[in-house]
Amino acid sequence: MTTEMLTQGDRLAPQRTAPKRESEREERLRALAIERIHRLRRFKLHLAVFALGLPLLGGVWVLTEYFEEHTWPSRFASAPDVAGTWDPWFFFVAGIWAVVLAVHALRTYFGPPVGPIGRHIRRPVPRDELEHEIERLDAGCGAAGMAEAESLAGLRAWRRERASIRGK
Repeated sequence: MTTEMLTQGDRLAPQRTAPKRESEREERLRALAIERIHRLRRFKLHLAVFALGLPLLGGVWVLTEYFEEHTWPSRFASAPDVAGTWDPWFFFVAGIWAVVLAVHALRTYFGPPVGPIGRHIRRPVPRDELEHEIERLDAGCGAAGMAEAESLAGLRAWRRERASIRGK
């Protein structure tokens, strides 16, 4: 990209300026892509739990109602003293869960890239908070947590190296 600049002789001379840093844009796109992948994974997990949990919950409901009433339902109502009447609590749970799942799907596919809670959770971590957490993990780490301690040491070294590069 060229811009024009005044020289000492009041002549306009073209000057080459650096193009906008593509790496910043790529980093931002990469972060958004990672966030979207995490959102999709969370939604798919929620959908799988719904698909597996609802039939399981339905089976529990059928068994408890059948053994309580000793007959198949003739109607659904919250009237425990009428024979053949099954309590419809299952349908309320299934309906509320389906609404929650639908909201989760809408937020996953049509929501903002990062919501207010995500911004709060993923906000930059202050150095003192990070160091405190590293020290806490380092102090409580026994033989079973050596792999985690090694990864923490690597993380600490990487952060120091990154901070020294930024400082230059």
